[in-house]
This record gives sequence, C-alpha cells and structure tokens, in this order.
Amino acid sequence: MSGASKFEHQAEITNDASAFYSRIGLLKTYRQLRPLGLEISEIIAVFDQSQIGMLQEFCTENPDHHIVTLTRPERLENRFVPNNNLYMLANGDSNPDLVLDIFWKKNRYLVLEEGFDEALAMGSSVDRRNKTK
Repeated sequence: MSGASKFEHQAEITNDASAFYSRIGLLKTYRQLRPLGLEISEIIAVFDQSQIGMLQEFCTENPDHHIVTLTRPERLENRFVPNNNLYMLANGDSNPDLVLDIFWKKNRYLVLEEGFDEALAMGSSVDRRNKTK
C-alpha cells in the first residue's frame, strides 16, 4: 500500500484509505451487496452487531469474502473483532494484520479541519449553482 505504513505488533498500519480499500476489496455500497443476496437498509454497506451471525454464515459459505471491523471512527481492521458495533465485508486480501488508521502519523486536528473545509466548499458550490439558475 502506498502512503504511510508501519509494522506495529505485526500489524501493517496505513493512513491511505483508497489503497487500503482497493487492496482488501472493501464492499462499500449496498449496490455491491445486492448481487450477493445481502440486503441492507443503508446506502453505506455497514452491518451492526445484530447481523454478525448472518455475516459469519455468509463468509463460511463464501470463503472469498471476509469481515472487516470498524473499531473506532477512524480505524478499520481487516478482521473480525468481536463485540464491536460496526462491520463491513471485503473480497480481497484477507490478511488480518492490515489496519487503516486515517489519523496515523497525521495531525488529527489538521485532518478534521481539512474535512470540514472540503464539506464547506461542497456546500458553497451547491449554493452557487442554485443561485445561478
């Protein structure tokens, strides 16, 4: 994976979300789940604790897929971590030592500020488009 990465306790940690998603084959939308026979009510392909049994059964029947755990809002682990609230599916590299931590080696507040700035800019451009019509 490109971007910052390091090995810590045998974990390969990166802050490059795009490369991480691509490498593990993260299924991010409900449209990617529909052909697999999985239905969710959200646009983002996230499952909660109540759906763990179904996910584990699906992965047993489809060994090319694996469970990914959102352990913190900014951290995604490429493995099943029991007793967490949110899970996702992937169909790529299933190495359980792969971890995405978007704040790793970055100033947390700078990352948040950049995100807010981007959201404000998007809102501003939407406002401008509406006013020109």
